[in-house]
Amino acid sequence: MVVGLLDMPYGYYALLKLAVFASAVYGFTLVSKANTGLAVAMGAIAVLYNPLIQIQLGSKGAWLIANIITLAIFYAVIKATSHVKKNA
Repeated sequence: MVVGLLDMPYGYYALLKLAVFASAVYGFTLVSKANTGLAVAMGAIAVLYNPLIQIQLGSKGAWLIANIITLAIFYAVIKATSHVKKNA
């Protein structure tokens, strides 16, 4: 997703949007019972990056901010669920 911060062709962004949507849905299932705040954030990411019903943020700058926030939330989910992987 970090590469998505660069200027890339539209097809890349369409594929990235699908991958982020699928990852957000999966992340939601991981944190939904343990961390309600992260679950809501992952649900919001899934809605924002939904490939079927596109949300227009307008400028590329708005998407840049959304991408940075998305990266931070994914990082928080990884940190919140990392103990689960170690104990499994």
